[in-house]
Amino acid sequence: MSSAPVASIITPVVGREGGGEAFAILGSGLVGASVSFGDAQAAGISVHESGTVLVGVTPAHESGNVKVNVITPAGASSVPDGYTFE
Repeated sequence: MSSAPVASIITPVVGREGGGEAFAILGSGLVGASVSFGDAQAAGISVHESGTVLVGVTPAHESGNVKVNVITPAGASSVPDGYTFE
């Protein structure tokens, strides 16, 4: 059985409202993950086979700080401090 994901860090922490920007999340147990920024789903999710690095493309979202959720079949985790759209 897989362990629940841990989303430790996202980089960058700020991006455009229009989305379309690359991001990376570092953590553990990220295999099979989907990622949401607030209520918007990220696209192009790819996870390194180690399960410690996830990359994707930000969705469009209104300005402000939002919660970033990483969801896998084994559970969910939120990135500390979220992500800010400007």
